[in-house]
Formats: sequence, C-alpha cells, structure tokens
Amino acid sequence: MLGGLSVTTLYQTTLLGTTALALLVAGVAWRNRPNTGARYLALSAVGVAIWTAPSLLQSLTVSLVADELLSRVAYVGVTLTMPSWFLLAAEYTGHERLRTRQVRFVLWGASLAMLVVVLSGFLVDHGLIYTRLFENPGTLTGLGVDHGAVFYLWTVFGYALSLGALAMFLGLFYRSADLYRRQAAVVILSAFAPFVGNVLYVTEAIAVDGTPFGFGLGSAALAFGVFEFGLTDVTPVARESLMANIRDGVLVLDDEGRITDANPAARRLLGLDAAGIGREVTAVLDGPVGDIAAEVGDEESQTLVTLDSATGQRFVDVRVWPQSDDRGRSLGHLFYLRDVTEREHRERELERQNERLDRFASLVSHDLRNPLSVAAGYVELARETGDVSHLDDVVVAHERMEELVEDVLTMAREGETVTDPEPVRVDEVAADAWHTVETNGARLERRTDRTVLAAPTRLRRLFENLFRNAVEHGGSDGGPLTVTVGDIPDTDDDGPGFYVADDGVGIPATRREEVLDDGYSTNEAGTGLGLSVVQSIADAHGWAVRVTESESGGARFEFVGTAAGMPATPPSPGT
Repeated sequence: MLGGLSVTTLYQTTLLGTTALALLVAGVAWRNRPNTGARYLALSAVGVAIWTAPSLLQSLTVSLVADELLSRVAYVGVTLTMPSWFLLAAEYTGHERLRTRQVRFVLWGASLAMLVVVLSGFLVDHGLIYTRLFENPGTLTGLGVDHGAVFYLWTVFGYALSLGALAMFLGLFYRSADLYRRQAAVVILSAFAPFVGNVLYVTEAIAVDGTPFGFGLGSAALAFGVFEFGLTDVTPVARESLMANIRDGVLVLDDEGRITDANPAARRLLGLDAAGIGREVTAVLDGPVGDIAAEVGDEESQTLVTLDSATGQRFVDVRVWPQSDDRGRSLGHLFYLRDVTEREHRERELERQNERLDRFASLVSHDLRNPLSVAAGYVELARETGDVSHLDDVVVAHERMEELVEDVLTMAREGETVTDPEPVRVDEVAADAWHTVETNGARLERRTDRTVLAAPTRLRRLFENLFRNAVEHGGSDGGPLTVTVGDIPDTDDDGPGFYVADDGVGIPATRREEVLDDGYSTNEAGTGLGLSVVQSIADAHGWAVRVTESESGGARFEFVGTAAGMPATPPSPGT
C-alpha cells in the first residue's frame, strides 16, 4: 500500500491515464495532420494506446487465456509505435533520406512480419515470441513470460529505431532556438521515458514492465507540447527551410531585445555574424535597424531605411510585428527586411522621367507657340497681299519647330539608362565629335588618356553638345577659341573622370547651377536643350556633372564617377 493506495491501483490508474492521454494526443495530431509530422505523431499515439490498454485489461482479469490474448494484441501497438516514432523524427527534423518509400517499406514490412509471427502463436506453438506463458501472482498483470528469439530480435530492432529517433531529436535540440528547442526537448522526454522503462524491464532490473509508466510520462509530455507549444502547429523543418531559402531578411528578438534568430539574408544585409545571436540588438547593430529596434513598441510599424553594404547603398523596407503567445504575453518582435533597392531606383527614375516629361510639355507648349504664331502670321499676310515671299519666313519658322522637336526627342532618348556600356577612349570620341560640329575656327586640344565605360554614340553626342555650346556662347575677343578635353585624376574626391573646358567668357558663378536645366539658354534662337541633353547622358551613365571655371576663366564641365575609372591607355596626338 502507498498512502492508502495499492500498487495495483496505482498501476491501473497510470495505465488508464496513459491510454487516455495517448488518445487525446492522437486526436489533436490527426486534426492537424496537414502539418509536418502530425500524421506520424497520431499513429504513434494510437500505437501507445493499443500498447497500454491490454496491460490495463490484463490487470483486471484472472484468465491465463485472456492474458495471453491481450499480450499478443498489445503487439499491434508495439509494431505501430516504433516505426511511426522513427518516421515522425525523420520528418519533423528534416531527414528526408530516412523517410523515403524504400525506408518506409522496410520499416512497415518488418512490423508486419513481427505482427504475423506474434499472432500466429495462437495457431502454432513455435515459441518465437513466448517460450512459456504462466500464471504469476507476483506480477501486477498476474502473467509470467519467458521470451523467445524473435522477441529479442525485435527488441534490438525497436531499440535501434528509438535511438535513431532520439539522435535526430537531440540534433534538432542543439541546432534550434527558443520555441523549437523547447519542442525538441518535449519530444525527447516523451521518447526517452518509455525507452528507459522498457530497458529496465527487459534487463529484469525491475519486476514489472516499466514501459507503460514511461509512456505515461511521455504522453503527458506530448500533451503538454501539443497544447503549450503547438507541437503539431509549428514545425521546425518548415521554419528552417523558409528561414534559409527566403530572399528577404528575417530577424527575431525576444522580449528583452536580444537577437534570437536571423536568417542568412538578414545577416548579409545587416553584416551580422553568429556571435551576434543571443546578444542585445542595440549592442550589435548601431545603424538604422538598431535604432528602430531600440524604439519598438506594441504596434506594427513600417520604415524605409538605407543601409551600407559590401555592394553599396541599399534601400530596405523594415516591417516590425510584436509577437505574443496565446495568453497575450510578449515574446518579442519579428523584423521583416525586404531589399527594395531596385524598386526605389525604378521609382526614382520614373519620377525623374515624369518630371522630364512635364518639363518637355511645358517647354514645347511655350517654345512652339512662338514659331507657330509667326508662321500663321506670315501665311495670313501672304494670303492678303499675294506676296509669296512671305512664305520664306514660314519655312524658317517650320525649321525652327523641327529643330525644337528633334531636340526634345533627343533629350527624351538620352534619359534612358545605359545598360550595356563598353570601353571607349575619350580622346578618340572627342575627335570624332569635333569633326561634326561647326567650329568657326576654334581648335580642340586633347590632354586625356582616359578609357571609360560608355555608350559610344551617346558619349559622342555629349561632346557635340558641349562643343557646340562652347562655340556659340564662349567666344572670346582674344583670338580663336580653344576647347580642351582632359583627365581628372584618381585622387579627385568624387573619383576619376574627364573634363571639357574652353578659354571663352565663361559662365557666371550665379548661373552655373541652372545651365544644365531644361530650357536654359542665353541665345534667343536656341531651344535651351543642349546642355540638358548633356546632363541626361551623364545621368544615364551614372556620372556626376560639375560646372566650374577653367584655368583661363572660361567654362569647364567635369564628369566624375566610378564609371570613368578604367586604366589609362597610351594617348593619341592632339589636334
């Protein structure tokens, strides 16, 4: 007796509770059968119930025949539990090679063969499972057993499956964090307890079968895992696969602000290494994400930040969700980091294009109105006077409009980003451009040996517009105009590049910021698009443009940036 409760009653109560818990776990797992491992968990729990229920009935009967029947029926649960448990571990921990069709065929084939041998003992006394069954009032079931060779063979097989499952769950425990580590610990406990009980019984270290007691503890652990940790709702294999393969960054903080998990994408974006896991986020990250983490609250938030990475500046959309359990207790925060650099670039380029189109529309509506009015006036005058010579002025107005339309189309085309640049020698392209411009006696000096990555035809148009602008606006009373194309050294703060300078009258300092704007011109006959085309071509190549003063006081246009930093080549003779 134990505190007024007999050992037999305690034994029966344990078996009853074990069976009930196993059936409860089986029901919950089966309802969640689409989840990873849930089907095998349900089968294992059903096997446990079939294993323990006959032991309960054996303790209530005094018939040796009934005891033998129940003992053999229990093997239905035994042969169902062991393979199911192994397959549960393989699926739950992601060991796909251990649950292939061939592996399942071997496991279930061995179980079926064992069950056939067990049940055939009713018909043939082969002694493979039991060599002797006898009444033994000293046991809680009242049954004494001497086992045969197949029993021990199956025991070795079952231990191998149990140890294999334990090894997989232990591996999951050591490589997992937080919820998944607790899940693994629960499953390890539920598997280890009946394993120890069975070993003690088979080795005759204890007089009664300790397996049901182990399953009682294991079933309680499983029930706790199902209801407390959502054992069949959240599976680490799916989580690990998602975290490893998702292209966006995922960062997990606990309720004390410590980093508990970060997938490879988040580590790359944030420059986070393994040493940062487990530390407070504010001590590890000192950039924008660290600032956001220091101020997170109970509400969802979304922020666009810029991060410096090995590949340059990145635009990252940071979304934060507070996490809590079913009881409303805070578990921490989940950070979702999406690299939207390409999207931001596209949107900003679209904004620039829309702004350019707006300027085009305004420019065209303004500049076309004047030649249209002139042409209409001369046509009307020719009709009234009959003097067709007025039509010559109409032709001039039409030529003016054609020039304006061509400049606008060129401007629109040059705004497109260069996607396939090639190495181009600056001095050679400058010479080609010079020969297609009306120079009015000006001369070109080439002091460059720079090779840049560029679209050759567009770079040529850049030079043509700069040369034309210099000849038209930079004329000097001191003699023929000289235009120089030269190198900007690698030591420049903005990177290497090239420049185009003249020795003309120059550009006033107050006007240098606006000369590249659409429509700016000091020539009433011009469209004001020439230098705007230059700006668009530079933007398309990713070059920065600076307007300064040359050494002689004229205008100087500088083009700098990484795209202009290729190794120098031997210079060509100047012209």
